[in-house]
Amino acid sequence: MPEEMKSKAVALKTIVYNTSTVYNSTALDTVNKNEVDIMKKLFYRHVMSLLNHFTANDKYLYLLFFFGLMDGGDLLKRIVDSPDRRLSETDSKFFFLQLVQGVNYLHSNHVAHRDIKAENCFLSNRGISPLLRIGNFGLSSKISDAMSTICGTILYTAPEVFESSLYSQKVDIWSLGCLLYAMLSGKVPFAADQGSGNEKLLEEKIKKSRIHFERI
Repeated sequence: MPEEMKSKAVALKTIVYNTSTVYNSTALDTVNKNEVDIMKKLFYRHVMSLLNHFTANDKYLYLLFFFGLMDGGDLLKRIVDSPDRRLSETDSKFFFLQLVQGVNYLHSNHVAHRDIKAENCFLSNRGISPLLRIGNFGLSSKISDAMSTICGTILYTAPEVFESSLYSQKVDIWSLGCLLYAMLSGKVPFAADQGSGNEKLLEEKIKKSRIHFERI
């Protein structure tokens, strides 16, 4: 652990690769470079800050990312642990405002997250009221880059991502809408039963179906 991290309570994200099958020695320094390069430039209340990072190489390549500790778990846990497994309208508005502020900051700094979901929103309970920060930038991209890769978590993925064309940072706005729906209702707006071929069915639902808003 870096010396400056030893006196701090931190969160550690570890990614492990088998170097004998995945990477050669010349590629070790570039693994996850995109995530590191993006996060090093982000400093905002509602975005996770990268404190430090380094790699350790043996039979396996270990990528270690150090973040400030968020002691409240993630937003999914908050939803699941709530009465009726959904948030109140007041709590939903409270967290959604922080989400919107975080995404607005990212877009203003030319970053598209591309994987906004409850599991990537982390909470801290150390202040007077819970603080939300957006994390996990492994799929993020600079907006100046041409974005066409199908990525993200399908339950929150915008329909244009599935098309064979370029898309913009607006895919994050779609994901925000899905997340707000999940906070209020306790379930995502589009779903399909688990099983072979159902991911394609879910993709078609996202592209063509109308959202049903239940009375809460």
